[in-house]
Amino acid sequence: MKKKTPFAVLLTIAATATAEERSAGDAAAKAAADWQQQISASAKPAAAESSLGDAAAKATAEWQKQVGAGAQAAAAEAAPTDPAGKAILAWQQQIGAPAAPAAAAPAAAADKPVTEPAKTAQAEAPADNKTADAKAPAPKLWSWLPLVRPEVPSVQQKEWVRTPVDAFVLQKLEEKGLKPSGDADKASLIRRVTLDLWGLIPTPEEVQTFVSDTSPDAYEKLVDRLLASPRYGERQARHWLDLSRYADSAGFQGDQTRPNNWRYRDYVIKAFNEDKGYNRFLQEQIAGDEIDPNNQELLVATGFMAGYPDNSNSRDMVQRKYQITTDIT
Repeated sequence: MKKKTPFAVLLTIAATATAEERSAGDAAAKAAADWQQQISASAKPAAAESSLGDAAAKATAEWQKQVGAGAQAAAAEAAPTDPAGKAILAWQQQIGAPAAPAAAAPAAAADKPVTEPAKTAQAEAPADNKTADAKAPAPKLWSWLPLVRPEVPSVQQKEWVRTPVDAFVLQKLEEKGLKPSGDADKASLIRRVTLDLWGLIPTPEEVQTFVSDTSPDAYEKLVDRLLASPRYGERQARHWLDLSRYADSAGFQGDQTRPNNWRYRDYVIKAFNEDKGYNRFLQEQIAGDEIDPNNQELLVATGFMAGYPDNSNSRDMVQRKYQITTDIT
């Protein structure tokens, strides 16, 4: 059989445990008290800094008042005595503008006789201005200069010049000691001009026809034929359509199809083929609906304003608006 623990021993063990718990509790309380003291110590410098900040703000406010009072006194001393000066000063006070004491100086100086050094300075001032104007560069922006017909330059190789434009080209070549290239053969010439105007190479039959034409205006007839073809508008319209952001879809993630955008493309092609004036071409695209609201062709021309890429399902509609307007402008 196990030997039973006496009751007195159990009481001793319980008392010991209670003493240990009290000791632990006292240690925790002491730690909490130390922590509170540390908090209080750190709060005191912050309060001192705040107090110093308030004192600095108060000192700044007093200094501003003193400066303001001094400025008002200076403005009162420099107040103009003539009616015009008084009226200007009253107007400045109404709109809240600061007084300009220096403005009264010319009026006060006008009553005093001009000394000899001042006369000398006044006499020399125009000369200085003329010197400054002479050193200033003249405006060279061509768009602000009036249109003039330039003199056709004189060149040495006059037989090479066929049009006045050739003389300007030859003048630059001769200045650099260069000679113009020889004339291209007729097969190369038709290939170059057809690529320029149509974006295509000529057929063998077209090349043979041009090479066989010995008339003096063979080249002029070739150019007229190329300009009269619908392919001319199709080729030249590509440059403008690139600038106007033309596309058959809206772009971005959705890339929705624009099923009727081809109407604007055909309008541009037709404008080139009809040799429409550039000013009218721009007006119709920007304000065709205002020029003639009942003209279907001009309404189609305003498709220029709707060629922007568009993310119609954008979550940020404000950003979408800015993207559209930025692309249009």
